[in-house]
Amino acid sequence: MKPMDEEIFSAAYGVATSLLQLEKPITMEALDRTVAVVGAMPKFADLDLNRLRKALEAKNNIRVGGYSVIDDKDFQSWIAAAREDREFEFWDRYRSYLELKKRFPEAVIDQLDGLTDDILDRLRDPRTSGNWDRRGLVVGDVQSGKTSNYTGLICKAVDAGYPLIIVLAGVHNSLRSQTQIRLDEGFLGFDTRLSLRGDQENQRIGAGALPGQKLLIAHSLTSSSDSGDFKRTTADGTKIIPGGKDPVLLVVKKSVSILGNLLKWVASVRGENDETIPGGKIVRDVPLLVIDDE
Repeated sequence: MKPMDEEIFSAAYGVATSLLQLEKPITMEALDRTVAVVGAMPKFADLDLNRLRKALEAKNNIRVGGYSVIDDKDFQSWIAAAREDREFEFWDRYRSYLELKKRFPEAVIDQLDGLTDDILDRLRDPRTSGNWDRRGLVVGDVQSGKTSNYTGLICKAVDAGYPLIIVLAGVHNSLRSQTQIRLDEGFLGFDTRLSLRGDQENQRIGAGALPGQKLLIAHSLTSSSDSGDFKRTTADGTKIIPGGKDPVLLVVKKSVSILGNLLKWVASVRGENDETIPGGKIVRDVPLLVIDDE
């Protein structure tokens, strides 16, 4: 399909989606009426109405399975209260991206929203004082939306106040690179292959390229290139401080040397002297979310 044809289809899809928001519930008859109304508009006279109908059916007539949570109830729900005084801008932008660009059905996005809330509830509120540690396991079938799930979780965690996110992405460069690409699109909103060269404003992709979206600031010390894993020299050449004003993402391989260098860098820029531990430094007051993608 030519670029202009694709633009026309996207415009028609947007109009149809807006019309369907007036239909409760959305029935087959409502879909028929909506497609007919859009098809009658002069701008869409040559539109493939069958394609439009199928796209609308895929969005609005999908069933999704539920999920189960197993825990010991040793947690206090906090995410609902957090929404009252914190802006969930990264999540709102990601949700729009899934709806408008990825064209996820609304039911799927709603379930993703609920599931990521449930996961985050079982972590601690990052504003909790003192020492704390929460761990969990999320299990899903192959191609069940695992990456979309933890991308949404990262967005919400950053919105809630987690300043440092580390994703452990296997042991191969290709897998790490692919994971970074997905997070560039869904969370960061810019191309990390270019980000170290200059302004993020001109490198927007994915969620960051949605029309009318303001630039949400986050940093990455890794990139989507095959050689874009964490490097101490690169980190030392920036003014980025984990736990500072802006969130920081790192997508790294499970490599002893890379993880060791990462630990040394964090300790060097944020560590406090503590002679009771090996290395003599400890990092305090930096809530950290670690996701093991295996």
